[in-house]
Amino acid sequence: RARKNEIINDHENRLAICRAEGLLLTCECCFEDEVLPEDMVECNKGHPFCKECVRRTANEVIGLGKFRVGCLHMAGCSEEFPLFALKESLPKSIFDGYERRVQERDIETAGLSGLERC
Repeated sequence: RARKNEIINDHENRLAICRAEGLLLTCECCFEDEVLPEDMVECNKGHPFCKECVRRTANEVIGLGKFRVGCLHMAGCSEEFPLFALKESLPKSIFDGYERRVQERDIETAGLSGLERC
């Protein structure tokens, strides 16, 4: 419990410092306007979103068995989130499963014969 309070206090301190220095960002999905830079990721075109919005969307996409986690920008950006952005946003177990499925799809798409799975 003490560690949790320490983490919360650290987060609040970072918010206060970034607020004073004008470094807080706005998520282009939920429009939260006080997001720490380290809590943001971008699509391949550079549209910024909070990790929470990306996590929710990626979980939905992955749950539907899809591979493409597209940009959330309201203007209809056709880009997607790079793997490193998803890795930063998702719990490790979910990302690892998603990455494994993407790799399997890529190998299948390449049409390579004679490959064996370990």
